[in-house]
Amino acid sequence: MKPDISEFSYGYALTSEIIQTCGTSLAGAPLFPSLIQEGDLGYDLRLPIVGAPVFLQFKLSDHMVRSTAEGADKVPIPHYRMHLRPLKYSRQHNLLLALERRGHRVFYAAPEFHRSSDLNRAYLKGEMIQKTAFFRPHAIGHLDDSSHFVCFNAGSSHGFLCSEPISIEREAHLIVREALTGNTAKPQERDLSARDYLQKVADELIADWAEITRASYEAKKMLEEIRRTREPREYLNWVAQTLFDCVVLIRLRRKD
Repeated sequence: MKPDISEFSYGYALTSEIIQTCGTSLAGAPLFPSLIQEGDLGYDLRLPIVGAPVFLQFKLSDHMVRSTAEGADKVPIPHYRMHLRPLKYSRQHNLLLALERRGHRVFYAAPEFHRSSDLNRAYLKGEMIQKTAFFRPHAIGHLDDSSHFVCFNAGSSHGFLCSEPISIEREAHLIVREALTGNTAKPQERDLSARDYLQKVADELIADWAEITRASYEAKKMLEEIRRTREPREYLNWVAQTLFDCVVLIRLRRKD
């Protein structure tokens, strides 16, 4: 059964709860021109960041109810199915693996519901994180050009990658919350300002994207122009969403 919610609605509800409960912010949060002119951005970009970026890739979940469904012999029905993009159509999964190799926290996020009424209920009760299945890309591993999906039960500790099939560990909600609220940056980056750190992360993402997609000279020139004309937070957010199809959340130390 296909979901009757949109990826945007789910992503908005989950992100909203994370921002409210975990003390994080979207890396590219909108800034008013007057604040930029006054040099008061609400965050002090001269201070080190608190923690490090967390990247989320939102997926919707199909609700599988038939015993003939592929994967039903591994995961009891009813269960949910999170589709992954085949490499012949998209290099998204490889890009997420590259993010992990850089040491970043990266999660696929898929809801344990498929109806708009359940989305609204989870949002109102503040249960979006609790009712989300999180999977790390490296737990899924490398994919080929075939179609793949991960099936899982609500509240389970593992899912199954099909059509392998391979058992995949889910990330516990507590682990995800710790990643979102953690206050330890990488040691080699403690002395960087927030501005320099966000710029560095964005540049690393661009380097990985260019290598994996074999980006053209024209594309690289365009990205250089965007880098030159945008604030680091906006630049990082644009790179993550446009090239990696991810939302990037980060904690910055607020002014006293």
